[in-house]
Amino acid sequence: VTDGSAFDVFTYTLTVNQAPTADFSANFTSICAKEPILFTNLSKAGDTIIKSAIWDFGDGNTVNSKIDVTKTYNLAGFYSVLLTLKDGRGCVNTMVKKTYVTVNSLPKADFNFDSKFSCQAPMVVNFTNKSSAISNTYNWDFGNGNVSTDANPKAIYKRTKCFY
Repeated sequence: VTDGSAFDVFTYTLTVNQAPTADFSANFTSICAKEPILFTNLSKAGDTIIKSAIWDFGDGNTVNSKIDVTKTYNLAGFYSVLLTLKDGRGCVNTMVKKTYVTVNSLPKADFNFDSKFSCQAPMVVNFTNKSSAISNTYNWDFGNGNVSTDANPKAIYKRTKCFY
């Protein structure tokens, strides 16, 4: 401040703190419902320690944990995940990963077959897969000691007997 001939100086020091940096990863980003996912906290502290870390999993559930978190989604869908950090000075940082997790419906096994009975052995039965989900693997057990991994297999029953 000056009046033309005299002046006065007032000094105030401002400090800009470095905020924490939120970051995370997951061991899987595409799962079936009811399978666990491990979220790994990769965050870095700024000028001071991280006081809180709030995980928002996009399904209405949140967890306050500075360490890694295991989460299970019950419903199929696409979920965004947020991690919000707050340090000891009140600095906040949030990492958002939109539609980060894809949760697929659980498969429901179903099938048809072309023959229910025969008067003599051997009997060939063709099975048609009608399961609710597209699968990469199939595990059929025909009850006669034979198995198949085909999507639509056939089985040969060589003995006269009821098979379950």
